[in-house]
Amino acid sequence: MAMLLCEAAFIALTAASMQLYPGGTQFDPPGQYRLGHSFWLNFLCDLERSQAINGQPNPAGSNIFAAAMVSILIGFGFFWLAVPGSMGKWRRLGQAARILGLVSIIGLVCLALMPADRFGMAHAFVIIASAGPGLAAAVLAAIGIIGSANAAPLKILTAATLAASLFSFLLYVNSIWLFGGESSPLLPVAQKIAAIFVLIWMGRIGLAGLRSR
Repeated sequence: MAMLLCEAAFIALTAASMQLYPGGTQFDPPGQYRLGHSFWLNFLCDLERSQAINGQPNPAGSNIFAAAMVSILIGFGFFWLAVPGSMGKWRRLGQAARILGLVSIIGLVCLALMPADRFGMAHAFVIIASAGPGLAAAVLAAIGIIGSANAAPLKILTAATLAASLFSFLLYVNSIWLFGGESSPLLPVAQKIAAIFVLIWMGRIGLAGLRSR
């Protein structure tokens, strides 16, 4: 229940932050920035900016998104504590997933404290560093959930979430390190799709836990 409440708070606060975002994406021509937030072309990290990409101040929106990050970080903590219970006979694998998942939260805390507009490539490095243990935890969790007696919809959702997350991560690494910081418009789209799958996956496991109790 705590995990689901944290997830709901993250969604509500992020939506509020998007409404307050002044405008601009990394893909707009200089001086021709769009107004407001673009769901598919703005990165989630753009909401952290105290000054939006179009140069306008974003104090309220950035503070609200900081609260959203706190909510989802707490939610992730509950999530990784709950994951082994969804892995049946693979509970030992679940314990390893739990440890790696909790380690990844440390990196996400650093990410929340290092907005892209102030920390540049250090922000990108923290994303990659924290994604490593997080993706490893997700792989272990996926093996356990798919290999256990869980219902087929959860197995399909788990596989889809892992695939979307891996694709988004690889695309990010490719854009940042291989092309000198040039991002593709496909990257924020992949990020949003992966985030949606992760939120649905978390919610599904949380609801399963409630039903089992």
